[in-house]
Amino acid sequence: MNNKLSLPLDTQGLYTQIDEVVQRAVDKGDPELAFNLGNDFLKIERISGLAIGRLAFVLKGRWPEFDNPERFEDVAAIYWDINKTHLERLIRTIDMLESKDIPDELQAEFEQKGVKDLIPISAAWQSGYLDKDTVEEWDTLAKAEDDYEIREELRDLKGIEPRKHTLAIWMTREGDLYCKVGSGENKHFGYLNMELIDDPEVGKAISRIINNARIGTV
Repeated sequence: MNNKLSLPLDTQGLYTQIDEVVQRAVDKGDPELAFNLGNDFLKIERISGLAIGRLAFVLKGRWPEFDNPERFEDVAAIYWDINKTHLERLIRTIDMLESKDIPDELQAEFEQKGVKDLIPISAAWQSGYLDKDTVEEWDTLAKAEDDYEIREELRDLKGIEPRKHTLAIWMTREGDLYCKVGSGENKHFGYLNMELIDDPEVGKAISRIINNARIGTV
């Protein structure tokens, strides 16, 4: 049995597949074929972090069977060229998903969330803020739409006020920019024209502004 993934994981293979699908879409006059491929890529992006986390979680559990004196995290970090702290967070996240502490009716919703959303939740779980009895809190976190909302909910859960001088900046899907300092008033202060994001130069400029200024999205 071949233990390697059969997907065309090299860049050229992916680009070839993209070109072929787009050509079929053009031939059929149906762009949905190309959009469906995009959905597949987005799904892979969303679950890839959980996949490596699951592999690490299971492998770590069976590490003693390999009779290797080195710590699993040390070896895995070298093999996968991954930051050890991030690896430990991924393992912690899978540990939370496997813990049975999440209400059964919400389990699937959490399994559909991305790693970026789940890591801070798993930190709160590990610290004892979430368990089998915090059903309402699990439900609130399941309904949170992005990591910004999740961190706000976790801050409330922990009873932590934002630092008095911490500046938070976020942007709506329409491009409106808001800010607030600590727990102060939300203030609208600007706008990015998201209608132009498909322009390569404008898209790159917007991405740089968002990343460099650590702007959250809602």
